[in-house]
This record gives sequence, C-alpha cells and structure tokens, in this order.
Amino acid sequence: MAAGFLAITVGSDFVQRKGFSAEPFIAGLSYALLVANLLYINQFPDRTADTAAGKLHWVARLQIHQARWGYVLIVALSYILLLASVLLGWLPLWALLAFLALPLSVKAARLLLRHAAQPQQLGEAIKATIGAMMVHGTLLSLALILTKGNT
Repeated sequence: MAAGFLAITVGSDFVQRKGFSAEPFIAGLSYALLVANLLYINQFPDRTADTAAGKLHWVARLQIHQARWGYVLIVALSYILLLASVLLGWLPLWALLAFLALPLSVKAARLLLRHAAQPQQLGEAIKATIGAMMVHGTLLSLALILTKGNT
C-alpha cells in the first residue's frame, strides 16, 4: 500500500527533475506509511463483508487481536524511518517537526487496540489517523521547503 503512495512523491519529483533522486523516496516514505495506515484502519469496519467477498487483506486474514498490531507496527516504522533519516543526515533536522503528529498516531493506535472488535467505535481512531497523516505531511513538507530555501 505504501509503495503506491510513495510512487506519487517519487513520480512527481521525476517529472519536475527529469530524473530520479533518492531524496523524494527518503522524504516520502514515512508519510506514505501513514497514508497506508489510513487504508489499514479502514479495513476493520469492512472486515466481515470483505472476508465474505473473498477480499483477504491482512485485517481479514488475521484474527482481530493480531491484526490491530499491524497498525502499531506501521506507525512505529514511519516514525523510526523519519528519525533514522534525520540522524543519518538524509533529511534536515527540521524534518523532526513531523513528530508533532505522533500524539495523533498514538491516540489512534490506542483506540484501535481497545475497539478493534467493535468497528462502530473506530470513528475517532480514523479521524486521528487522518489528522496524523495530514499534520505529518504538512510539517515535513514545510521543513523541506524552508531548508531548501536556506541552501
């Protein structure tokens, strides 16, 4: 899932740069994971219907108590990759501003862990997932724009 969203970032950069660069891949990966998590959490309310229709995504294949941890794993990977990219010097220090979205991701994860078996209770978790994705992407973009302006 994340690869498809990452392709948007990499493809947009390719069109503008007329060539490939590692920069949009590195910058877009943490965001793409959070976007993929929106699709992941939205599979919980549809789990029963999807299973009956033969749509066997991870949420349908795994037991609910196992599938909910996939969301947590994706969140953890997103922020670990962001931090590692900054520590390795691949992204500017200002990219850490995107960590301001972490409380929304944590809120969504807690709600999903608590209510995964009650999909009607996931509205707030889905909203927090959308918020985390938007805040993360906006702040990361802002950090990159401001850093590019100073080089």
